[in-house]
Amino acid sequence: DGSDRDGTMWMTYRDGVYDVTAYLQEHPGGGFIMQGAGGPVEGFWAHWAQHHMSWKVEEALERLRIGRLSDYQQEQDEAQRGGAAWEDEQMDECRVKNRQKARPYCEMPYCAETKMHELDKTYLTPAEALYVRNHAPVPNVPLVDADEHVISFYDGESEVAHMSLAELHSRFPAVSAVAILQCSGNRGADNIEANGRLSSGFVRGPFEHIGLGLLGNVCWHGILLADVLQEVLPHSALRRDNVDGLHATFEGMDGYSTSTPLAYIMDPVNRCMLATQMNGSPLSPDHGFPVRALLPGITGARHVKWVSKITVGAECS
Repeated sequence: DGSDRDGTMWMTYRDGVYDVTAYLQEHPGGGFIMQGAGGPVEGFWAHWAQHHMSWKVEEALERLRIGRLSDYQQEQDEAQRGGAAWEDEQMDECRVKNRQKARPYCEMPYCAETKMHELDKTYLTPAEALYVRNHAPVPNVPLVDADEHVISFYDGESEVAHMSLAELHSRFPAVSAVAILQCSGNRGADNIEANGRLSSGFVRGPFEHIGLGLLGNVCWHGILLADVLQEVLPHSALRRDNVDGLHATFEGMDGYSTSTPLAYIMDPVNRCMLATQMNGSPLSPDHGFPVRALLPGITGARHVKWVSKITVGAECS
């Protein structure tokens, strides 16, 4: 199982054998690293492909290396990276147009910043021009199945409701909001220039030269999260003294998850919503079809796409 009698844990990556025991507490993904115990980690990184591009991963692994695989063959690399998992999204119509209107940084996962002259053209940024920041393969949800997509709602460990998009739209009023979406990595190159190369994790990676284009202005349509949570959560969970210490964690179909303070979401002024349309049309696959979190005023990394689960509790991420 990858664990020796002394409690150490080993795994392999490409030609290396690594003792990751001491790294378990440092790993940004927490206990997920234990899934690869005793064998190759490539199968997991085929989904979280950013690992293959990050110099931080390479640096951390070299620090943990304890040996090499004698039978390693380099031609195995491409297959182990999971290229087939990314095939369906490559020819999406919006993606094809985005490659022309934006500057791609990587394809697996697909990440691209909007070209400046495209931002200048219109008040609202078209979906095909808006920047894209994916973390894993894009979930494939057919257009005809959108209404059947289900979101589960949890109060801590307990599921309190689950509703399809069709049910959500029938029970709650539709709303819209014009809001800027901006990645927290925007102007990454400026940050490196101003604060030095040691200030940024983007150095020596595909995002080192990010300019001003990881933002856009969009008219979003959906339903208010406050309306939904007010109905599905127990009344005691929404008392003011409780709300201030709680967070809503959004989980996407791609496995990515992160949280936002519940008090911010429940404030009607902020117009936080489950968005299903942008600029009057369904979300594109790269932007979260069939539904994403839209949190005006909060950095883009918190606007989880392809939402399938929302958990309210004290834990933040």
